[in-house]
Amino acid sequence: MSKPDDFWLKKAESLKKERKFEESLKAYDKVYSKKEEKKSPDYWHCRGIGLTEIGKYEEALECFDKDLEFNKKSFETLYQKAVVLYTLNKPREAVECFNKAWELKHAEFLKLNDQAHTLKNHKKFERAVIYFDDAKNVKPIPIQFWHIQGLALYDIKRFEESNRCFDEALKLDENEPEVIYDKSKSQLMLNNIEECLTLLEKACKIDVNKRKRLLVDNNFEKLRNDERFRLIRDHDRIPVSE
Repeated sequence: MSKPDDFWLKKAESLKKERKFEESLKAYDKVYSKKEEKKSPDYWHCRGIGLTEIGKYEEALECFDKDLEFNKKSFETLYQKAVVLYTLNKPREAVECFNKAWELKHAEFLKLNDQAHTLKNHKKFERAVIYFDDAKNVKPIPIQFWHIQGLALYDIKRFEESNRCFDEALKLDENEPEVIYDKSKSQLMLNNIEECLTLLEKACKIDVNKRKRLLVDNNFEKLRNDERFRLIRDHDRIPVSE
């Protein structure tokens, strides 16, 4: 990369850290002024991320599609595309994209693990250890992946699958209030009322602002007359007797 290109790339990264996303995108474009197919391998992915951060979701989607067209399919691009699709209120397409991303990540792990076992069986132990380590160090799927996939599945009324995604998210952080809150909704749709209320109570203890949200969240309409639900929702508004 030439010195001018290096300058603009550093400038773009600096602006991004300052959350000046539109200026950052302009700096990136100073670097990549060649034909699309000759751009840097990570250009379309980075541009898609930048456009997502400033709310230009349709344009971001086009960038992720170009990245998948011009470069080797990656978990990260499929994941980011799925998030954008969900944001654009396209939950079915988002779920399909999440599934493709997971399959890619799972295949990466299996390939490394299989290679390690093959080398082990051929008594090539040093190389086998390297592949086992690589398999073990495959970058884990982030909590947001499972959370947003769970929300997308909830939106298309696949509540069992939605619940399983929230479970995967909670394995990564069992006290994440947003995931706990959203899991309570899927439990309610599965008619697991007691589990729903237990989760709601936990979410509201961790984040008291969730109580305010319950005042306007129509997902819990069927619990409006439930005494335990009202106690959870109105906890901070109930006057203390002297």
